[in-house]
Amino acid sequence: MIIKLYIKRISLLILILFLACVKGFSQGTEIIVGGQHKYYVGINFSPAHTYIKNNGSEAISELESTKKNSVFGSFEAGYLFSEYIGISMGISYNSYTTNLSLGTYSDQLDTTDADFEDYERRIYGSGIKETQKIGFISIPVLASFQLPVKNKFGLFLQTGLNFSIPVNKKYSSSGTFTYTGYYPAYKVLIADVPFEYFQSDVENIDDGNLKLKLINPEFIVSAGCHYFIQDKIQIALGFFINKMLSDVSGYNNTSSFILSSLPDHINSMMGGSRKASTQALGLKISVRYYLK
Repeated sequence: MIIKLYIKRISLLILILFLACVKGFSQGTEIIVGGQHKYYVGINFSPAHTYIKNNGSEAISELESTKKNSVFGSFEAGYLFSEYIGISMGISYNSYTTNLSLGTYSDQLDTTDADFEDYERRIYGSGIKETQKIGFISIPVLASFQLPVKNKFGLFLQTGLNFSIPVNKKYSSSGTFTYTGYYPAYKVLIADVPFEYFQSDVENIDDGNLKLKLINPEFIVSAGCHYFIQDKIQIALGFFINKMLSDVSGYNNTSSFILSSLPDHINSMMGGSRKASTQALGLKISVRYYLK
């Protein structure tokens, strides 16, 4: 819903700017927006609202997520085939952060104790929180469209793909857990003893690395307006949307996922999710220098 709302807002902005453009044409305004320039380099600064979406499984089916603010940065180099169409490539760093919370958790697994007795280990958790942080080094390949309006002012639209490689993939978790053991051979439930870590109300805190796929394709679109402050220097301001096109999770077997089997250890909730993806919404601030 949020992405659709932003797309509508961006579309409305483009429509308003194009209507202004049409009005300018009707008045016979001469268009002179850098038509002689072909090659350029640029930097982009993008404050963003980021989100790592974890689609839960049966064990963690009631996940709540909180989006976090971040900043993207990129360098690009491009070529304009004409005054209206071009291509660009570059390199960028995109950082995504999400806070997850899970009110309650319960699960069990069949195992054996130190005396090789079979038992059912039962796990109960509450107040579980997790922060996930993912940083990608990305290579954007983009098609660029720009429409001069009048004098030094114009509109732009860029769209294409990021090929994103994770370089930062951290999580930190906390929660309260209780571990008990049920022995079916004796019909006995054991709790609150040191044996086999059958402990109650343990405050667990843990962190580690997320398992992510090596290369992840990401859709990009940005739109807004630009202005030549000098003959070869152009600034731009607009909106952008980034959305991962595939599952970024590198966890394979979610059916055997256990959030925590022992005190002082918590696995990432991404390991128990059917799918994980990232998305970002925000502003795009750019500066371009035209070489010739």
